[in-house]
Amino acid sequence: LDTLTIGPGSAGLIAISGKGRLDSYATTLTGELGPLNALTSGRDIRMAMQATLGNLRLDLKGSLGRLDPLDGAELTLKVENPDLGGMLKKLRLPVFASGALRFDARLSDAGELTRLEVDAKLGDISAKVDGTLRVLGLSGSDLRFEVSVADAARLAAAFGVDGLPAGVAKASGRVASSRAEIKLDAISAQYAGAKATADGTIRTSGKQGAVI
Repeated sequence: LDTLTIGPGSAGLIAISGKGRLDSYATTLTGELGPLNALTSGRDIRMAMQATLGNLRLDLKGSLGRLDPLDGAELTLKVENPDLGGMLKKLRLPVFASGALRFDARLSDAGELTRLEVDAKLGDISAKVDGTLRVLGLSGSDLRFEVSVADAARLAAAFGVDGLPAGVAKASGRVASSRAEIKLDAISAQYAGAKATADGTIRTSGKQGAVI
């Protein structure tokens, strides 16, 4: 970390500016968030933050009416990198995918709940999530998801798991959770000619057990 400056920003917000380096990659952080009383109370928080790590760029902007439970959200997060595989290699991390990274997420107000939309792609790996949240966590969430990996064997090999057959891996379905249980709806996973499906309920408190 070379510099980090925190001071008064516009409209009562807190301005943050910093720069540094991670290995060979220059890093920056700039933007505003607050006001201070909003951060301490967890209500009416506004933010517009940008961060970079080499060619990796993160952009977070919008507002949250309340943190717990979530309410009044209008927040977007964008992450982009033209060659994440090259960055992972230079940082000596598992190169689980190559190519460009694009990650878009949005929180928006949905009455008593908050809607979550995620659309992400990294090389030949893609993922989509759409549903609702009650808090910044999985409790009270109701989410549909789709994930696709063009070569699951290559992904596994990046983490030291060898010997898997090459082929496309896909998973999709709906997961709804509460304090008492997790509901699985039309869960489907396919890989190398095999297919598995699941529907039912997994209890997480009270009487133990699962019905699947």
